[in-house]
Amino acid sequence: MQTKFLISLLVILLSILTVKNTWDFYFSASNNSLNNILRKSVIEQSEKNSELLEKNKNLENEIRSMQNNIGFAESYSRENLDMLFPNEVLVEINQKADQDE
Repeated sequence: MQTKFLISLLVILLSILTVKNTWDFYFSASNNSLNNILRKSVIEQSEKNSELLEKNKNLENEIRSMQNNIGFAESYSRENLDMLFPNEVLVEINQKADQDE
């Protein structure tokens, strides 16, 4: 008889603790403030993601236009790689030498 009573008492205590912990988890002030902080963080991150997606789309469009534009390839080759067409002569002007004189 005592074991049944102890088991019943234990089940009741565990039930009460479960209800209390559940209540604290969902409705306590500290968890609500943490929940608000996390919601704000999610909103801020979503905004950053949207901005980065837009930036990525713009960069993809820029890359596509560069790949399809022969003039871009030519100007890039001339400016960054110092490439020339056959029979062209590269004339470099040294600005420091002009300023020193």
